[in-house]
Amino acid sequence: MIIDDVTRALECCKDGRCDICGRQGQFADERMCRFDLLEHAYHVIGCQKKEIDKLTADVDALEKGMKAEKERADALAPRWIPVTERLPGEWTEVLVFARCRPDADGFVQTAVYIGNPGCWRITWNHSLLDDNIVTHWMLLPDAPKEDTP
Repeated sequence: MIIDDVTRALECCKDGRCDICGRQGQFADERMCRFDLLEHAYHVIGCQKKEIDKLTADVDALEKGMKAEKERADALAPRWIPVTERLPGEWTEVLVFARCRPDADGFVQTAVYIGNPGCWRITWNHSLLDDNIVTHWMLLPDAPKEDTP
């Protein structure tokens, strides 16, 4: 029996319409019929609960996996990283955002973090930038892949 059959039969029992439920004559009395229906209902609902619990666990696992994947993607996505959060590895060429004065417009430049606290070397002219003007850095994107004929 499926839940719709059980529901329909129990509605017949409730209304005292045993003649239309399709189970007439299968049991010695109405009480045994109702007991059997309730047993079927319990079994069907129990099975459905197990399926619902499994589906809920599956959905929870998918959501956890999606969250972890988003965190990995966010970690790999290019973003400006404040120097107060972390610094790049020594001798790593990156984009830097620097501002000479707090009220000045900033500029973007490729630079290498030398590793000494506060030392950045501008890539094109090798001049040094102080850490007090470099506020953020970002990894350089990969070079474009050239099509080979």
